[in-house]
Amino acid sequence: MPERDAAGPDDACATDDAPLGSDGNALRLLPGGDETFAALLADIERATVRVWLECYIFVPDGAGRKFLVALRDAAARGCDVILLVDRFGSHALRERDVEPLCNAGGHAYWFNPFFGLRENAKKVTPFGIHRDHRKIMVIDDDVAYFGGRNVSMAWAGGGSGGGGLVGSGGGSGIVGSSGAKEGEEFYDVMVRAEGPAARDFAAVFLETLDDTTDLRRDLFPAARGSGDARVEVLQLDLREKEGELDHAICDLIANASGTLLFCTPYFIPPRPIHDALLDAARRGVDVRILTAGKCDVPWVMWAGRRLYPRFLAAGARIYEHNCDYLHAKFYVADGQTSIIGSYNADRWGQRFNQEDAGRIASARLAGELARCFEDGITDEVTPATVGAWAWYLVFFYRVMYALSHLIAPDASQKRRVPDRQIPEVAAAAADRTTAEGDGEEAADGEAEEGDAVSTEGRPPERTRA
Repeated sequence: MPERDAAGPDDACATDDAPLGSDGNALRLLPGGDETFAALLADIERATVRVWLECYIFVPDGAGRKFLVALRDAAARGCDVILLVDRFGSHALRERDVEPLCNAGGHAYWFNPFFGLRENAKKVTPFGIHRDHRKIMVIDDDVAYFGGRNVSMAWAGGGSGGGGLVGSGGGSGIVGSSGAKEGEEFYDVMVRAEGPAARDFAAVFLETLDDTTDLRRDLFPAARGSGDARVEVLQLDLREKEGELDHAICDLIANASGTLLFCTPYFIPPRPIHDALLDAARRGVDVRILTAGKCDVPWVMWAGRRLYPRFLAAGARIYEHNCDYLHAKFYVADGQTSIIGSYNADRWGQRFNQEDAGRIASARLAGELARCFEDGITDEVTPATVGAWAWYLVFFYRVMYALSHLIAPDASQKRRVPDRQIPEVAAAAADRTTAEGDGEEAADGEAEEGDAVSTEGRPPERTRA
């Protein structure tokens, strides 16, 4: 596998890692659960060489059982079938659920169990904190899927209410570790890539497989491309000192000159991304942030609202998605370049997860993601909205934000200033490092004046595209 330069937590946004990249890929955006699962199952059924599936949450409900049957059948046809899931996220998946797959010649493994006593799993960190949050599927030599969608009834359906491919409803009770109850679904997106990018995503899959088991597979040759898109495969795993995904998001924001769409369910960005977003808004970029107004992890939503005043004051526009659970993670600059994958661009993911994403140079895909962004908006948060918050809500959001720093301290607080970071952000970062002894409270204190939302000095209202 390709060698990567080391970048530690102190350099989370300043790594020189070279991402795996390829031209000639044919891309298809899959915003609906039924559409995504139908495409995935069809590709599994046509597979002749391999099916490698890696995901965080795999629930053996109506959706999961369909996948298990399809994987079993592929293994029985002689395909190399490997199912790789996270032990915590997929705690509902048991050995008995994958027994038919294994009996047919396939393999199933759990990443980083809390107790290293399982034959098909081994610990990679003490206490089992580090999690595999990636969502990757590789079919034969030429197809890969990536994005934010897990395998569960909660991710099935095209909108609220479920149904379609795997029946109606959302399963029974709590689905997996997501917190989604019956009839409640996740708004998410995936990308199907056909071409040489499949090999690059397979390389990421094999790295996780190497961590999880003694089973070894060779990386296959790249497929010949027939599309027109360039895809660079990015990783984040600070345990292995891989920080290229953080770096790429910082680059995307720093280089935006017209518009920037930032969609994440958990708006607690690491400090470099936080600063780059603020600077982009202040220099006149049309920064639009879409985040969860109804969240499967409510305290994270409340913590993120602590940041709303300062971003509104900088000129950004903030929207919330309230009709179901927002779970999509994508970032689009100037209608040309997109980053889409498993990474929420949040401090927990930066510090404790291994993530994947694709950086895509395609105006067509960027336009499709922009429409997904617009479709996801249910409410806009304005200065008037924030000004109407009761004092106890403001205090509560501050407490939740402080709690978020205790639970997931920013892994990049003590970083060196990135060489390629824009000067204003670099200067702000340098100022903060002089007040390091005061911790995050000092950083919050510096922002207090900017947190007071006012329309004075704010860029004129922009019309939605």
